[in-house]
Amino acid sequence: MDGCKRGAEVGGGETDLVHDGIVAELKVERTTTVTEDHVSRFLGQTTSYGSGLGSQLGIALVLDLSEKKHPLGHPANYVHWLKPSLHGVSDAAYPSRVAVVVVNGNTPLPSDFARKKIPARDAAAASDSPR
Repeated sequence: MDGCKRGAEVGGGETDLVHDGIVAELKVERTTTVTEDHVSRFLGQTTSYGSGLGSQLGIALVLDLSEKKHPLGHPANYVHWLKPSLHGVSDAAYPSRVAVVVVNGNTPLPSDFARKKIPARDAAAASDSPR
């Protein structure tokens, strides 16, 4: 790929991928379900490499191989935009952002859910109407 580098040395470390100045770090999670609440461990390395290239954006691409107990939703549900804390700066004029993109692997076949009870979310709790 033109403009894409593998293993570029940045700030004392080696990146996984860099394309047009944007770092993409590749990660694998084998046991824990990757949720927005559990992705903070992917922010530091990705942000550091991005900053070393003068970029405010980094991408952490996480292959989630954990057991899937529920069917998968729309792929957009598995993209999380996060603003990591930066050393010595509380309100950065140039904040960093990390897109954590979760790729679900180890997915069951749709027919595997044919006889399983899948809990429904409470329609009233999920409603957008004011209370």
